[in-house]
Amino acid sequence: MHPLLAGVCILAGGGIICLIVIAPPPVNYSYYAGLLLIFIWGYTFSRILFIWATLAGWVQVVLYEIAAIWISPTPFAILVNNNFFFISINFIGMLACYFMELYSRRDFFRRRQLELEREKVTRVNQELEERVEKRTADYQIINRALEQEMQSHKQSEEKFRLITENMFDCISLVDTSGACQYVSPSYKEILGYTPEDMIGLTGFDFAHQDDLERITRIYLEGLEQHWREASFETRIRHKNGHYVSMEIRVREVKDPQGNQIGGILAARDITKRVQLEQEYKQAEEEKRRLEERLQHADKMESIGTLAGGIAHDFNNLLMGIQGFASLTLLTLDPEDPNCENLKMIEEQAQSGAELTKQLLGFARGGRYEVKPADMNEIIEKSSSMFGRTKKEITIHKKYEKDIYPVEVDLGQMEQVFMNLFVNAGQAMPGGGNIYLETENVFWDDQHALTYGVKPGRYIKISVTDTGTGIDEKIKVRIFDPFFTTKKMGRGTGLGLAMVYGIIKGHKGMIDVSSEPGNGTTFTIYLPASETEVVKEKAEPATIASGKGTIMLVDDEKMVLRANKGMLEFLGYTVYAVGSGQEAIAVYMEKRNTIDLVILDMIMPGLSGG
Repeated sequence: MHPLLAGVCILAGGGIICLIVIAPPPVNYSYYAGLLLIFIWGYTFSRILFIWATLAGWVQVVLYEIAAIWISPTPFAILVNNNFFFISINFIGMLACYFMELYSRRDFFRRRQLELEREKVTRVNQELEERVEKRTADYQIINRALEQEMQSHKQSEEKFRLITENMFDCISLVDTSGACQYVSPSYKEILGYTPEDMIGLTGFDFAHQDDLERITRIYLEGLEQHWREASFETRIRHKNGHYVSMEIRVREVKDPQGNQIGGILAARDITKRVQLEQEYKQAEEEKRRLEERLQHADKMESIGTLAGGIAHDFNNLLMGIQGFASLTLLTLDPEDPNCENLKMIEEQAQSGAELTKQLLGFARGGRYEVKPADMNEIIEKSSSMFGRTKKEITIHKKYEKDIYPVEVDLGQMEQVFMNLFVNAGQAMPGGGNIYLETENVFWDDQHALTYGVKPGRYIKISVTDTGTGIDEKIKVRIFDPFFTTKKMGRGTGLGLAMVYGIIKGHKGMIDVSSEPGNGTTFTIYLPASETEVVKEKAEPATIASGKGTIMLVDDEKMVLRANKGMLEFLGYTVYAVGSGQEAIAVYMEKRNTIDLVILDMIMPGLSGG
C-alpha cells in the first residue's frame, strides 16, 4: 500500500512539473503552488511511511531540477529561490513525516504492545478456559467414574443382597469374639430368627448344650489358625424350641491393613442328611441283625434236625425200656422184690422221656394237640402256678382286653412260660419283679421280613424281669441247645432251646433284650387265628380194656414188641408188622377183620403217610 501511494505522489508531482515546463511564464507560476501541495499532501496527509515519502519527495525534486535546467533561460535567482522552497519544504515534510511517523509508531507500538498484551491476555484466557474445560472434562470423567463406581457399588450391594437374601445357606459376619455383625435373612426361614434377633449374639447362644464344649474348642483353634480349615457340625436351637442340625464353615475377614477383624460363617441345614445317615445306619444295623437272625436260624435249623434225629432214636430206646418194664410189672406179684427195681427203671425211663420231649420241642417236631386258645388264660394259669412257689417275686400283669385267639398246643405253651418264669426267678435270687404284658399287633411286609415270618395279625407277649441281666456274649448263644451258665449237674441247657423250638414250631418268633444289671425282656410273637376259642371240659383219664383186631406198624423191633405186648394185655388181637410194604400185604389179606391201624409215620422205604 505504501509504495503505491508514493508512486501516485511521484506521478502527480511529475505531471505538475511537465505543466510548468510546457506553460510559458507567468502562466506556470501558479503550478508551483500545486507542486508544493503535492509535497504537503505526500508527507502529511497520505500517512505513508517516512522512507517512501522521502523517496517520493526527492524524486520530485530531481525531476524539478531537470525541468528547471531544461527550461532556458531560467534566471538563477528564480532557480535558487524555487530550489530553496522545494528543498526546505521537502525537509520540512520529511521532518513532519518523520515526527508524525515517530509518534505514530510510538502509538503504534503502544497499541501493538497493548494488542500483544491483549493477545497474551486472550491466550491466557484461552489457556485458562482450556484448562477449565479440561478440568471440567476431567471432573466430568471423575464424576462419571465415581457415578459408575457408585453404581457398581450399588449393583454389588444389590447383588450381595440378592445373593444373601435368596441363597439356601445362612451367611453371617462375626467379630473376633464371635458376635454377629450381619445375619442373612435365610436364618429366619431355617431357624425362625430375624436378623434383629441375632445381631450382637454369638452362635454359642443358640448351640445345643451337649455341643458347646466341642464347638468352642474348634472355634478357638480356628481363630488361632486364621480359620483356614474351621468346619464343624452342630445342633442349633430353632426359635420354637426344637434343634436343627447344621454344618458350619468359617473363614477369616481382614481389614485393609491385614489385621484380622472377624470371620464370615456359612451355615447349611443338614437335618435331612443327618436323618438319612441315621436311617442308613439303622438300616445297616437292621441288616446286620437280620443277617445274624438268618445265620442263627440256619444254625438252629441244623441243630434242630440233629436234635430231632437223636430224640427220635432215643425215644424209641426209652419206649422199649419203659414198655418191657411196665409189662413185667403187670405180670409180677406186687410183693416180688424185683417190682421196686422195675419201678425205678420205669421212673428213670420217664425222666429220659421228659428229656426227649424237650429235644423234640426244640426240634419243632411236636405240636401234638393244636387248637384255638386264649393266651391270656394260659399266661395267667402258668404265672399263678409259679407265683405260689416263689412268694418273694411280685408278678405284674397287663393283658390286652380283646386278645386275638391263637392256635397252640396248650401243654407246650405252659412249658414255654414255666421255663421263662423259672429263668427269671433264677436271675433274681433275692426276689424282684416280673412284668407280663400282652398286646395285639399287626406286622407289615417290612417287619415280617426282618423276623422271617409272614405279615399279618400277631399277639405280642412280653416277659420282663428285674434280675441281673445277660451279657452280650451269652445272649447270642442263649437259645443254643445244651448251652448253660449253671454249674455241672444243675441244668441240661435245653430249657430256652425248647422254648425257641416250640415258638418257631408255632410259626412265631422270640427275641431277647438285656444288659448286665438292667434285667431281661423276652418278647414272643405268635400269629393270630381266625377261629374262635371253644371252652372244653376236661375228662378224667382211665385205662380201659377192650376187644378187636389192631394192625401195629413200626420199623423198630423193640418198640413193636413192647407196644404189641401192651395192646394184647388190654385184650386186643394184634398183627405186628415191621415195614410199610408188609403192612399193605397184611392189610389186603385181612382187611375184613382189622378194626384199627396204628402207624409209625417215619419208616424207611414206604413211610406211614
